Amino acid sequence: MRMQTVLAVLTWAAITAAPALAQVPVTQMTAISRQAGQAGTSLELRLETGQFLTEVDRLVFSHPLIQASVLHAPALPFDIHPPMDQGRFSVTIDAAVPPGIYEAWAVGAYGVSNPLPFLVSDAPVVAVGNQHAAADQAVELVPGQWVQARCQAEQVHHYKLDLQAGQHLHVHSLAQTLDSRALLQLRLFSPDGACVLDAVPIDGADPRCDYASEVEGTYVLQVSDFLFRGGSPYTYLLSATVTPEATPPARPALLETLAQLRRFGQPGKPLPAELPQPQGVAAASLPTLPEGLKPLVHDEQATPDTQPLPIPLPGLVQGKFLTDRIDEDAFRFQASQGARIAIEVISQRLGQATDPMILVFDSPAESSEKSPKLLAQNDDLPAVGTAAVRSVPRDSGVLFTAPHDGEFVVRVRDQFNARPADAPVQYLLSVAPATPGFELFAYVPHGSNNDAQSQPTGLGLSPGGTTAIEVFAVRQQGFNGPIDVAIKNLPTGVVCQGGRIAASQNRTTLLLSADINTIRTLHTLQIEGAAADLPAPGNVKRAYAATIASAAHGHRNVVGHRLTSALMLDILDHPMWPTDISVSAAAEGMRMARGGKLRLPVQVTRDEEAPQPVIFRGRNLPANTSLPDFTLAADQAAGHVEFRIAPKAATGTFDFWIQAETTLTYPGNQQRKQLASDYLQRLRRIQELDPQREGLKAAIDKAAERLKQVQEQTKPLKRKVFLPLESFRVEIVEAPFETTLGELPPVTAGESSELKLKLSLARQFGFAGPVTVELLNPPAGITAPKTTLPAEQQETVVPLSVAAEAAAGELTLQLKLQYDFGGVQTVQRTAKLTVAK
Repeated sequence: MRMQTVLAVLTWAAITAAPALAQVPVTQMTAISRQAGQAGTSLELRLETGQFLTEVDRLVFSHPLIQASVLHAPALPFDIHPPMDQGRFSVTIDAAVPPGIYEAWAVGAYGVSNPLPFLVSDAPVVAVGNQHAAADQAVELVPGQWVQARCQAEQVHHYKLDLQAGQHLHVHSLAQTLDSRALLQLRLFSPDGACVLDAVPIDGADPRCDYASEVEGTYVLQVSDFLFRGGSPYTYLLSATVTPEATPPARPALLETLAQLRRFGQPGKPLPAELPQPQGVAAASLPTLPEGLKPLVHDEQATPDTQPLPIPLPGLVQGKFLTDRIDEDAFRFQASQGARIAIEVISQRLGQATDPMILVFDSPAESSEKSPKLLAQNDDLPAVGTAAVRSVPRDSGVLFTAPHDGEFVVRVRDQFNARPADAPVQYLLSVAPATPGFELFAYVPHGSNNDAQSQPTGLGLSPGGTTAIEVFAVRQQGFNGPIDVAIKNLPTGVVCQGGRIAASQNRTTLLLSADINTIRTLHTLQIEGAAADLPAPGNVKRAYAATIASAAHGHRNVVGHRLTSALMLDILDHPMWPTDISVSAAAEGMRMARGGKLRLPVQVTRDEEAPQPVIFRGRNLPANTSLPDFTLAADQAAGHVEFRIAPKAATGTFDFWIQAETTLTYPGNQQRKQLASDYLQRLRRIQELDPQREGLKAAIDKAAERLKQVQEQTKPLKRKVFLPLESFRVEIVEAPFETTLGELPPVTAGESSELKLKLSLARQFGFAGPVTVELLNPPAGITAPKTTLPAEQQETVVPLSVAAEAAAGELTLQLKLQYDFGGVQTVQRTAKLTVAK
């Protein structure tokens, strides 16, 4: 029997929203057979591992001239139409596609998958098998071409090439850059069998080899996963270059790296393969450098650390740390008293093997002490993101307020002293007047109640369904204002109310709902944030797209992520479940004082044959608020969740949303079962017409056995799901009443012994308790007794006495009101009193 389930979330000011079906599992792609190809060639590509890869019949790339078509399997016996071999594609790379790293998405019955990187090269790409685990099976490593292979568990791959004495070998590897789980280790052996180079991954960056050969002969390169793991998700690429002298392949300077990163996401714009691995979202959460500012190049040899290099304000320095010790460079600049100066180092976030630290000192000439006074310092910038998409930058930044006019010294110290001599160690130092701002990042969250358990996921929105997109802000240089977030290019039939990142928050969730009559569309979303507190043009920012690249696992207990070129949404044209789950909620009218509670009724309509409990929980709750998980038992139809506001919660307008966790029955791949059944029926019809046809009975028996296997493989499965129900915008106000103070007439000190200050309360939110009023830090000569406004009363009078010693002029009276609303709280109100002598 078909089960119909209705989930409803209603506020006290109930406004019914459109029904929404349960969101289904979405396509997940974790490994493909080929992740590189040469421009101007074609190749076969197979989807190998992932989840919900059912009926994947499209593969799309971030460059329009990379095209994929699904391949067909051989026709079955007595069938004239070869079936599509879903998950197997022919990929054609046009010769005009520039070299670089692009992305591929799989599209199937459950929507569009997460993206996987795909390298396009102007050199040949050779895929090798796993028959080179011994030295005598070493594969020839041909300079100038790419090799694709996969790490094997407990095995080491061997490659060989001949070098002349004095030649320089440069080996470039890609693994983590491809969302591979492989942590590559490269070991180079000389002709006599000695290990002459051992390169290991450093902080998410794939290793490189740069070696000057000392003797002529055959060298062997060993490649393995550092932890000796292997399998389909452990893909890697290798490229070798041999030069007659020490001329390593050029790596872009950091300004060019930054420019390339900011272009990433524009149509057809790849990331260069030689780009140092940017450190996730932190790589884009960089300060906006002054327009047209050219960097001052710091020469380590020409500028001793004892003579700080003068830099203008604003100023930009391009430098390079020494690799053999903890290095420190010094600079000096002029600033006026009270000026807010943002000092920031950009290095590790753009893939450099560094750990910068900033120290700001008074100039020796300005300091009266023997040693210059330390005014500010910072080791690491704050972590950015969420538990699912999170970066912990090792770069450093200081927001510095000049204590006086004069000169100040900045020292930039690199604390990383364990790295190869050829490791990238460039840095940019920006010293400029503070410019508050922000960057936004958006990603598709994995359906779960724990961000730390996230894994790669795509985005599919079924008719009548709801799905979520997480957006978080990286605030820069003191900015703490609200940010309103919206999707600027919603496809037809999809609605999203937008979200707000409040002043005390760094994230919001956008809930997208689809009309019941949607048309199948693959759409690239554009998300923007606007901050009313900032001046144009920096008040509006387009969100960078991010993607979850890997789940946490035993050897790496953090979720992997990276930037992606696009946030793709697949609007489906058919419901994915035989269950209809409806959601209705009040999206307006949420207003409560600190210390109060909001009760949100919930209702579930179930099929009696398959009752399941439903857990309701709050997500992205404002600080100092809570919404305890509420379980509606399988035999219950109604209840309520309670949104609680602590007395110390901040006031303002905030967004949060409610998630439901339950178990639904997943119907399996009905199309696959139908195809197998239809084929068997066609064979039986042929048998009715020609029962003696040769080979027909064997084909029927085989088709019947295949149908049984398919039926077993496509049996309905119960699956735990996490459903985004509704988002809410709540206004938190200071007190459960509004206060009105009467006006006080002017008085002459000593002539009027007593005044009466009228205080009126407009009670709200059900508050009826007493309120005590007392004068706080009264001016000299002004006194007032503590007064209590009894429970349920609206007005009282506060008597004031003005003695002869009271000061003349307009005085400000501070009144403290104390009450109990979810805990004892106080608020302050002010009144004005004019006193004459």
